[in-house]
Amino acid sequence: MNEYCHLGNFTQSLKRYYRKDNFDCNLSIRKEGHKTPKRQHQLNSHLIDTAMMYSNSIFESHQHEHTMKTIYSTTLLVLLIISVWTNGVLSCPSICSCRTTNNTVLVDCINGGLTTIPTDFPSDSYRINIYNNIITTIEERAFQNMTLLIEIYLSGNQITTIQKGTFIDLPALEYIYLSGNRITILQQGTFEDLPALALIELDNSRITTIQNGAFKNLPALKNLNIRGNRITSLQQGTFEDLPALQKYVCLSYTTLYQNQN
Repeated sequence: MNEYCHLGNFTQSLKRYYRKDNFDCNLSIRKEGHKTPKRQHQLNSHLIDTAMMYSNSIFESHQHEHTMKTIYSTTLLVLLIISVWTNGVLSCPSICSCRTTNNTVLVDCINGGLTTIPTDFPSDSYRINIYNNIITTIEERAFQNMTLLIEIYLSGNQITTIQKGTFIDLPALEYIYLSGNRITILQQGTFEDLPALALIELDNSRITTIQNGAFKNLPALKNLNIRGNRITSLQQGTFEDLPALQKYVCLSYTTLYQNQN
């Protein structure tokens, strides 16, 4: 029969090591005045040493766990500080620079030699500035899934075509700057269903034709600048359905050609 030695609160942890077969486990309380045998002293000392080793092992294990948690928390804190200090964002086109200001993302791609509009803008962009590049076409849904986007700067490019649906699903968009391009024709649906849009700059863009329906369902549009163009066709109703429009054409800077037929 295996009988186990007992030592205070370490009984269950130590019992598998000490059996009667190996040690003299007679730890019964002796009468006062009796001396403890030498063998008994050795066993007690061994048990105490083992108990201390076990206790230290538990302490070191908890200490290691605490250290790892501390390292993890510190690493996260350092990364957060770096992000704030550098005003960095996790996603940004390689040719552009992105920074955060007042919890908004500002994207600058100025003078970058871009021929097409990047597709990997941060989804939480507030302003995108692609001024003075060599872009010729704005593709459909070029700015998709940007529900916080308020300003788009595309002036100073070589844009000849704005595809229908370019500015779709941009509920917060307020300002579009397209001055100094080569657009020639604004086709039906170019600017459509933009509830917050307040300003469109299209001056000096070589526009010759504005199709009916180019500006549709823009309830907040107040300013439409098309001066300095070469408009040859302006159909009746071009500027209808724009209830907030206050200023749209500076005729003194716009050549308006009329059909002679």
